[in-house]
Amino acid sequence: MKKYLTINNFTFEVLNEKTKKAKSLIDAFNRSVNNHGLRYLKDCYNNASEAKKSAYNSIKAFSEKLSNKNGVFCYHTITGFNCMAFSMCVFINDYKNGVNYYYYFTAKNSYLIIEKQ
Repeated sequence: MKKYLTINNFTFEVLNEKTKKAKSLIDAFNRSVNNHGLRYLKDCYNNASEAKKSAYNSIKAFSEKLSNKNGVFCYHTITGFNCMAFSMCVFINDYKNGVNYYYYFTAKNSYLIIEKQ
């Protein structure tokens, strides 16, 4: 049975960190950051549509709300894109509790992966 969690008006499907889908999303995030560093909208599109700008700004605002809580390490990056859509991940390292959180946004779905260190 799928589990869902709503945070700041975003609904996430919660994925077990051991599932194939979760591992592939974490790998995509790590590969993107290792190969390209942090990518923002302007790095991927010369002239982004208003819909892309709106989506990006909503996710960026979500990231900023999370990073202002409890002093956790938080950043966001675009992990993949084409002319139609992009995928983006908000990564939070809660070093006090030994947990990584991946809030992964695609064109159609949003996922939350909680990885214990």
